[in-house]
Amino acid sequence: MLEFCALDNGDSEDSDMDLMVLSADTQTATGGSSAIRLDCQLAGHKVIFLLDSGSSHSFISDRLAAHVPGMQQLPKQQSVRIAGGGQLQCTHVIPQCLWSASGHEFDCDFRVLPLKHYDGIVGMDWLSSLGTMQVNWLEKWLAFEYKGAPIFLQGHPPASFNCTVVELHLVQPASDKSPIVPLPAPI
Repeated sequence: MLEFCALDNGDSEDSDMDLMVLSADTQTATGGSSAIRLDCQLAGHKVIFLLDSGSSHSFISDRLAAHVPGMQQLPKQQSVRIAGGGQLQCTHVIPQCLWSASGHEFDCDFRVLPLKHYDGIVGMDWLSSLGTMQVNWLEKWLAFEYKGAPIFLQGHPPASFNCTVVELHLVQPASDKSPIVPLPAPI
């Protein structure tokens, strides 16, 4: 990821601190293996955030940001690179924006972007601020300690899959010499 994010020689005025990246998972409605879709609340609105370890920063959709107090213009426009190609321009931020999930209140700085599939992306800036955590990417949950209390956040479960259950029984032909022994009843 660091090689992808390396700045071109033409970007000499931008520092590594200004570089922001959105993962490819943010460009699909289902997320991906490095993302967890989470039901949240923000400014009285029910929203869906993508917890995404592949995104460098936290972002909020411009549609939602229009209904949230505290939006500020950035001193200069910043570019956000999208993994797999493309760039978006960020001109505004909502600092220390309050949001909640599973009854727990959090805050982070949300940069405003024209997001298509999510109300917000919670990236590594917020995730890394939590310190040690347990994450199960397959079952889509994370657990950590926050302000001295244990927190468990369950995201949308992984997409279900269809399967077929097959039950096998051993059938032996009856013969005069061997008695038929019934199979034990299934449990």
